[in-house]
Amino acid sequence: MPVFLFSDIEGAVKKWDQNPATMAKVFTRYDEMFISLVKEFGGKPLHYGAEGNFSLFENRRALECALALQEKIAKTDWEEAGVIKARVGVHAGEIGLRDLDQFGPVTNRTACIVASAWGGQIVLTPSALALSDLPRGGKTIPLGTHLLKDLLEPQVLLGLVHPSMSRQDFPPLQTLSTKANNLPSQRTLFFGRETELKKIKVALQDPSCRLLTLLGQGGIGKTRVVVQAAAEQMADFADGVYFVSLAPVASPDAVLMAVASAVRFGFSGEADMTKELIGFFKDRKLLLVLDNFEHLLPAASFVGELLDSAPGVRVLVSSRIRLDIPNEKILELEGLEYPEEGTQRSVESFSAFKFFMNCVQRVRADITIKEDEVKEVVRICQLVGGAPLGLELAAVWVQILSFREIRAEIEKNIDFLASNRQDVPERQRSLRAVFEYSWGLLSDGDKKMVRALSVFRGEFTAEEAQKVAKAPDALLASLVERSLLHRARSGRFEVHELLRQFFTAKLQEMPEEEEAAHQRHMDFFLRFLTQRHQKLRGREEAQALDEIGQEHNNIQSAWEWAVRTRDAASISAACDPLYHYYEIRFLAQEGEKTFSAASTALAGLEQESSAEKALPLARTLARWGWFCYQRGRMDQAEILMKKGLELARKSGSLSDVGQTLHFLCALYRAIGDFDRNEECAQESLAIFKELKDDWGTAWSLYHLVPKPRHEGRYELASEYCAESLEVFDKMGYEDGAAWALFGLGQVSVLQKRYDEAKKFFKQSLKIFERHENNVAAGWVLIDLIRMHTSLEENETSFVLAKKAYEAFKSVNHSLGLGWSQYYRSESAYHVHEYEEALRSGQEAIVHLDETGGQSGQAWVCVNLCRTANALGRYEEGHAFGKKGIELFLLSVGDAEGANGCRIHLAESETGLKNFHVAEELLMQALDRLIEMKIHWRVLEGILILAKLRAAEGKVAEAYRFFSLVEQHPDSQKGAKAEAVKAAERPAQVLGAAEAQKIMESTRSVDLAPFIKQLVAEYRANAQ
Repeated sequence: MPVFLFSDIEGAVKKWDQNPATMAKVFTRYDEMFISLVKEFGGKPLHYGAEGNFSLFENRRALECALALQEKIAKTDWEEAGVIKARVGVHAGEIGLRDLDQFGPVTNRTACIVASAWGGQIVLTPSALALSDLPRGGKTIPLGTHLLKDLLEPQVLLGLVHPSMSRQDFPPLQTLSTKANNLPSQRTLFFGRETELKKIKVALQDPSCRLLTLLGQGGIGKTRVVVQAAAEQMADFADGVYFVSLAPVASPDAVLMAVASAVRFGFSGEADMTKELIGFFKDRKLLLVLDNFEHLLPAASFVGELLDSAPGVRVLVSSRIRLDIPNEKILELEGLEYPEEGTQRSVESFSAFKFFMNCVQRVRADITIKEDEVKEVVRICQLVGGAPLGLELAAVWVQILSFREIRAEIEKNIDFLASNRQDVPERQRSLRAVFEYSWGLLSDGDKKMVRALSVFRGEFTAEEAQKVAKAPDALLASLVERSLLHRARSGRFEVHELLRQFFTAKLQEMPEEEEAAHQRHMDFFLRFLTQRHQKLRGREEAQALDEIGQEHNNIQSAWEWAVRTRDAASISAACDPLYHYYEIRFLAQEGEKTFSAASTALAGLEQESSAEKALPLARTLARWGWFCYQRGRMDQAEILMKKGLELARKSGSLSDVGQTLHFLCALYRAIGDFDRNEECAQESLAIFKELKDDWGTAWSLYHLVPKPRHEGRYELASEYCAESLEVFDKMGYEDGAAWALFGLGQVSVLQKRYDEAKKFFKQSLKIFERHENNVAAGWVLIDLIRMHTSLEENETSFVLAKKAYEAFKSVNHSLGLGWSQYYRSESAYHVHEYEEALRSGQEAIVHLDETGGQSGQAWVCVNLCRTANALGRYEEGHAFGKKGIELFLLSVGDAEGANGCRIHLAESETGLKNFHVAEELLMQALDRLIEMKIHWRVLEGILILAKLRAAEGKVAEAYRFFSLVEQHPDSQKGAKAEAVKAAERPAQVLGAAEAQKIMESTRSVDLAPFIKQLVAEYRANAQ
């Protein structure tokens, strides 16, 4: 087996553009050096030029030559060209089909290896190492397994290092594996398309081109082109390149989930899915590839909204039909280039010819093509219009037909279609002709099984094919050999979408057979789902989620068939695991749609008297209600849950009664109805204990926590959390344990057991982070921040707020982003990072506005008001303060917040010399806050009152209030420090004796009567 050495000059294209005359000299010297060294070490130069130099070795000396080349380049004076560095790749394998000029897979892969390297580096493969001797003193180091730009099987790569090399260490290789992407590896080499790839590159680099649609008929190779184009443009997109296969997506509604899955985005469940997903893309620079869009055109509106909101995003679409949205640019794709009649070029130079012969060799490695057969191959390429799918299927026939016979069969079938299938467009007849011939080669029994395979959406396993289509392994292997089926490296199978549609049409001609196939598909995948129900409740949750996610398209299709046929039993059995999947994956909108449709389909069953008939509707209604609750529609949620509960009681299923009570527990907790929350939790606890159901028991205990916690019965609340944790630990359900630990932390904070609280929060956080549940992790961090803020550990809060923000940002959870930025703003204020406080606070308002979080916006306004004041920007502070009070009073009804805001608005008014307005605001706030016994905030108001008196020139009174804040035990550290500093000037004016006297008078003030008297005096004077 030969070893290939490829080298090129790093940055050659850019250097040439900058100075072509100088680089022409460089290339001449470099080529001479390369050829000389290759010959010196016994190799054979194959090709050289600006795009790189190839050579072949069969004497184990390729690595010695590579090292010598790097040494000589490093020592050469390249004069005005400056520093020249070469990249070297070494790989071993068999050569191409007819001659070395065709550059088969091995030479193509060697070129990709070179493209991954840095100047001065030598990269090689294990196969090259096995067939080469290491230079004396040299060694290899592992560089990992990488997906290269040819997108074929990932390649293990090594680096050659030697003391004589000018550089010993290099950055990570420049491969697809080191960039953010999910591009799929490919089965076949990429041929031709140089013109199309260049056009795509130019278009994607044009700022005015946000959406490029590659149009072409089915089987023309659109998917392969967009994937290759994406791989080659990856360096231009800092946040990555993401491929979304839409072929298995059944409806436009499912496009959002397909895109979210591709970019690993999790929905929060609280906002519109479209808005949430677009928010994820808003600040990113990436390329989104949407493949096979033609059957999902209503989803084009999502693409338009995305492009309007995310200026850094480019979208590359493949479709048979244009999306027809504003600013869409179109590039039409024809087949691979094939020889026309009378061409003067060598037929081997045409990509269609090379692709066909490559496919032929994969079928029969021993085949050769005679001179008189070349014209037959050319005609085959012409007949199918260079369509890769047609060429691939036709190439398989070499096992039974000659090239002449293959050509004749295609022509015969085209004539048949022309006369018998007028509905088939002329340009598609060639592909259909190929399909029909391949179809005709199948036996009647095989045809029946292949028809049934068309019900799968996306990939499937051999077991699934056997159960659904009754297709044995031998048939699958045969279909793979005939290219009617592809087998991924994972072992799963997939039918090309155009072939699947062909097989679907054949299935639809057999209505009874079609119904039976869909029924088997539904039975298998809904059973697959229910079999993972218990895994979702225990130690194997993560595995179950991955398994369900991998089969989601088939599961969704199976569920839709059950709903369409009103199969109540199947729907009922699949309800709980499907609900759990949507719940854990934060797919509230998808869950709402799914269970709404099922409830509507089953509604007629409610009229039937059988208790058993009531259960399916009870389950779908309760879960429909749950997802309405998740999306903030509390009234509708309660109606649906109560109806579900009524039907569950009618059915006699205690476990369903208990589960629906859990849903109601969560709803009543959210709206602050702690009595009904406790009532539902107690009933559910009794039910699950009777059933000896640990899962239900643990969650019932967790739902019992809110009322005693709200009423200050902290020990009881802790007991409930601890019991819940014990049961979850026993089950091995870590997510449940994490929530129980979180609850223990919250109660510990209320008990002022801060060290204990930190321990519980950190344990909970560790679990959520390990499970990549970033939303839950973010909320734990928010509670940790609150605790540290209350302890005035503001540096810690500042760091944690950034961590919370990053957790929520990873899934673009708007509510979490808003609150994390609020706390970042607040902690930044306390550590005197005022500009950061303003920036974070303004960003918080934007995020909270997206979710309707008016309470959060109001509190952000409080912090922005005092921050602007601290910077002396009183007009800005005034605007924030007015907005905050408006939100508190009109939208939130938070008395503490409204009066806290009045305090800081009073400071703005003081800065603006509106002293009477400031005093009125302060007296309103102090009067209400002292009634609420929020002493630390009262003292915050007294601090602002002191500043007001100082501004009015009332020095003694100002000093009195500063002293009170400084000495009172309920003052926060920050307020005390500010009071001490602000009191220095009044103290100097008053003199030491007078200042001491005033300080003594405020040493042990009883705050409540002091404030009441202060307010009363103000009111009396005002009259």
